[in-house]
Amino acid sequence: YQVTISLNGCQASSACDTITVVGIRNGFLKGELTIYPNPSSGEFFIEAANDFSYQVHDLTGRILLAGKANDRVKLSLGDISRGAYLVTVTSNDKIQTIRLVKE
Repeated sequence: YQVTISLNGCQASSACDTITVVGIRNGFLKGELTIYPNPSSGEFFIEAANDFSYQVHDLTGRILLAGKANDRVKLSLGDISRGAYLVTVTSNDKIQTIRLVKE
């Protein structure tokens, strides 16, 4: 990586630096995780390809519901106020957070 600046016919370049980009795949692939219906009146289903854990939290980060499941779980948010919430699903080396809307 090198930066070159040109101004009024003059040019200056920085020293060359090597940049190594490391990617971490931390999300589920398409079809590996499904949450439905969304929005909902309070009942949501989470389906994943393997065993998984989940946490439902409000937008301040307070955990409202948490658990573990194998393939599918029904979440009931009946006693929780309408609004937006986040559900974080973790399975093996994968983690994904999805916005839930309770109407």
